[in-house]
Amino acid sequence: VSNGEMCCWGVCVYLYLYQPSCFPDKSNGEIRQEPEIFANSSSDVTLTCDHDNSDHLRLFWYKQTKGSVSLSLLIFSIGQNQVEIEEQFKTQESKYAATRPEIKKSTLQINKLETNDSALYYCATSTQYYITRDVKEPEVEILKPSGIETRCKKTITLVCVAEKFYPDHVSITWTLGDKEIKENVATDPYATQDKTTKLFSMTSRLKVSKKEFKPKNKYRCTVNFYNGTHDISDNTDEINGIEEDYVKSAQWMKLAYSVFIAKSGLYGLVVLVYVMRKVRMINL
Repeated sequence: VSNGEMCCWGVCVYLYLYQPSCFPDKSNGEIRQEPEIFANSSSDVTLTCDHDNSDHLRLFWYKQTKGSVSLSLLIFSIGQNQVEIEEQFKTQESKYAATRPEIKKSTLQINKLETNDSALYYCATSTQYYITRDVKEPEVEILKPSGIETRCKKTITLVCVAEKFYPDHVSITWTLGDKEIKENVATDPYATQDKTTKLFSMTSRLKVSKKEFKPKNKYRCTVNFYNGTHDISDNTDEINGIEEDYVKSAQWMKLAYSVFIAKSGLYGLVVLVYVMRKVRMINL
């Protein structure tokens, strides 16, 4: 690993991709990676990993920094087009990105290279996924919108909270009836871990027009959870729309106005009778 070595008028970052000997019996599969890559500081680089066993659904990218004997799990994939960046490597600058367009192929992109990106990068595949603690399925709840929001705003925000689960490989979808909702949905980019319990939580928000948030419409939040062996998609919560508060208010106002008119008419009649009696007494 080179640190501070001059290359092409800049700092050269040396990335060594290691082909692990996890499968000495090639009948189980073979992994192919580039042996090494040199790149300029501040540039972007894409590493590729190919293997030849379609039964190896699980794929991992590891990083081993200079002077370290341990491996840090960087990327985890449970199947095609399903890639997760581990919590410690998630940054607002999107330092890392990964793809899994095919079961037998994956890429790892490292952006804005720095000298501390010089490391060994391992790609490994497996048919199994090992979990270090007890699996716990998520608790799912849709938070009810506030009264102020339903009365005063044109749109309503539904918040789906998935919490107290492990491991952290989940995805959240919204449906209206049998149709999936993809517009006006904002989901956390990754699950956050509680430092005390070590359990994860994640939220997703759906914006709904007040006109569409009616009692006949049922909105469902489904959390797809991978428990280490298979996906579980029965962790759900749902909420029905409500009758718009302003309609209820208008009905009450109409009723109150009717009562007021009736009372006013009755009061006027009483006053009229009283005045007529006074007039008769004066004439007498």
